[in-house]
Amino acid sequence: MAKEISLHGRKQINTIRKEFNEAFSYLRLSLFPSDQRDENRKIPFSGDQTLASVREVDNPGSISIHGRTLVKNIEKQFDDIYGLYAQVCYTEEDGKRRFSGSKMDQWNLSKMNKYGQENGWQQNEFK
Repeated sequence: MAKEISLHGRKQINTIRKEFNEAFSYLRLSLFPSDQRDENRKIPFSGDQTLASVREVDNPGSISIHGRTLVKNIEKQFDDIYGLYAQVCYTEEDGKRRFSGSKMDQWNLSKMNKYGQENGWQQNEFK
């Protein structure tokens, strides 16, 4: 079973990405400014920034990520608590990077990770 990942403002984006990918080796977590939500080309935050330095709102609450967490819930929590656009992503066997779609957004992280393993997604691609 995947470990639980807890987030706090002092954590660097690269640390969050790495911990997420260590727990779910066929998935990636990408964080973007909220104004990029509807853009075709999205540029994620620099990895050396902290969560506190990029957050756009300061709402109470915390995010804890584990295998039973639904993809859509992670993305919603980042929006509600930090004001950030988050996407659970994966890299296909041929190297194409994708965001989770509406079907996968209903899955928990363990299920999506297992699906990736069974379907040849690339592993350990947290960058």
